[in-house]
Amino acid sequence: MTRSNTNKIIAKFSGKRILILGFGLEGQSSLRFLQPLLPNAQFVISDQLPLNKWSKNQLAQTQNNPQVNIYAGDSYLESLDLCDVIIKTPGIPYLRQLIQAEIKGKLITSNVQLFLETVEGKVIGVTGTKGKSTTASVTYHILKHAGLRPILAGNIGRPTLPLILEDNPGKIYVLELSSHQLRTVSISPHIAIFMNFYPEHLDYNQTLEEYFSSKANITLFQTPNDYFIYNLDFAQIVALAEKTQAQAKGFSLSPQAQAEVYLENDSIKDKAGKVIARTDSLALKGKATQNYLPAILVSQIYNISPDLLSSALKTYKPLQGHFPQIVGIYKRVTFVDDPLSTIPETTMLAVDSLGDRVQTLFLGGHERNLDYSGLAEYILNHPHIENLILFPITGERTGQLIKSLSIKLDLQAPSLYSAPNMRRGVEIAYEVTQPDQIALMSPGATSFSMFKDYKHRSNRFKFWVKKLGRNLD
Repeated sequence: MTRSNTNKIIAKFSGKRILILGFGLEGQSSLRFLQPLLPNAQFVISDQLPLNKWSKNQLAQTQNNPQVNIYAGDSYLESLDLCDVIIKTPGIPYLRQLIQAEIKGKLITSNVQLFLETVEGKVIGVTGTKGKSTTASVTYHILKHAGLRPILAGNIGRPTLPLILEDNPGKIYVLELSSHQLRTVSISPHIAIFMNFYPEHLDYNQTLEEYFSSKANITLFQTPNDYFIYNLDFAQIVALAEKTQAQAKGFSLSPQAQAEVYLENDSIKDKAGKVIARTDSLALKGKATQNYLPAILVSQIYNISPDLLSSALKTYKPLQGHFPQIVGIYKRVTFVDDPLSTIPETTMLAVDSLGDRVQTLFLGGHERNLDYSGLAEYILNHPHIENLILFPITGERTGQLIKSLSIKLDLQAPSLYSAPNMRRGVEIAYEVTQPDQIALMSPGATSFSMFKDYKHRSNRFKFWVKKLGRNLD
């Protein structure tokens, strides 16, 4: 245990009334970490979920615990006036009531903020709309392969706060950081990676500018001794790089004068044009190859030899469930699931990676006010996509966009089929997809309108593909 680190935590919260806002996995982790350090503190646990729906773990941590008071259900925000410090979990938006609490002088913080301001080891943070998990895992794999003993933590890997107890200046922590987590930070990682930026989370942020501003915090507090690794293909990120105090290193999907690493044809090259790796030897294909680029720049910062880097790139195995995967082949139709497709850009990436055998495409889900016009135009310009199976709500909206745009551009629209549930959607796919073609579930939307989460949607897709496929066989 590092006494200096825990002393920082104790000093920060000594004599304070502490509210943990949101009692999912991260909120539970906060209580488990802080309570032993602060045996005389009073905690308030506040969660929108009614108490009768809490899990056994949640109840075991809080009931019959004299240090804990609970506010659950519709009145959970009434607890804000009872505290000095609010530890907000990422899933809760920056609500009006939180802004008012901050104006009143309440300290609003998070697990990530506490970790960043306390840890003595170096932190590599990865943000972006898509590719965070993969880039973090590639970076971790390269560092580990080189013998540097990194720790993968946060959204993938180990919880952050307990790591403080085993911290030392030689540690390297690789964190995936969402906009929700970055919203409240006032300190940035030693190495900040900004992968890309697409419209998303507009149900969480009031504006696209607010969403970008949250992500920009990954470099806003860096110093000249830090590094900012950024994607040159996004104008907003380039503008951010021009303002950072850190040493900026750019990467691109195409040759650019400013790019330290880039993709050209079937190769990853450095700024001198030297080939670092051939893409046909790597596990990630198509545009997903971009996830290697920032990790390569990290390897250069840590002076990892070209031979070790080459070996690491070739031995990296993609995260399970983060890319399109074959569910099964029934009646000679290949069913493919793209579980983390939550924005229209991911749908286009999935189709690009699978090619012109994609004949049937499942689209749609929860409404978050994203722009689907680009996806509509993309589908019309890829005539091999002949069938669209549309889930409410955004699938139906995209279908209408496609019909209108097909008339305007004088292009043939694919056949549109409404699916009120997963079973019916898969039934339609079996009816309309020809042998040796692909039926792709890449909905370009979150799943909350019909399913609990992306895992639930993925599991139902796999279930009905296999069940109906066996019946047909």
